[in-house]
Amino acid sequence: MTSFAFRNQQIFPSSIQHFLLQTGEANFRSATLISLIFATLLPFLVSFYAYNKHYRGLSVYMLLILYWILLINSLQHIAGSLILHAYSPGVITALLFNLPVSGLILYNSAWLFGTKRKIHLILLPLSIIFLLLTLSFIWVSALLIQSHIIYHTA
Repeated sequence: MTSFAFRNQQIFPSSIQHFLLQTGEANFRSATLISLIFATLLPFLVSFYAYNKHYRGLSVYMLLILYWILLINSLQHIAGSLILHAYSPGVITALLFNLPVSGLILYNSAWLFGTKRKIHLILLPLSIIFLLLTLSFIWVSALLIQSHIIYHTA
């Protein structure tokens, strides 16, 4: 598992990779678990909120940010596989589901939600900022979980 964390450079920056190589598999599993929780729970909550608001106002923008994040994340997985010449976890889902669905929804957002196309010039940078904040939270959470594991096993 440690060698996978080392090869999968688009997920973890070098400082986190170094920490993962030192602490081993438990931290990698913690980061993966937290990522999966965020990747499942957050889209569900945003979609549920948008549905309850009848896809109006802020809920539409939150939903569009979610689809921008899906699109960016799909491109990260695909680029990681191409750059490393190796399988990157999530690349099949990115190619078969996330990329086409998010692309179609973003392209047709004016028709689906009645938004102006110019709003994407604002939503894309917000999506990138939100994605970076989320990844930072995941990395910090994984480090805290690992330090708790190391503290209680020592």
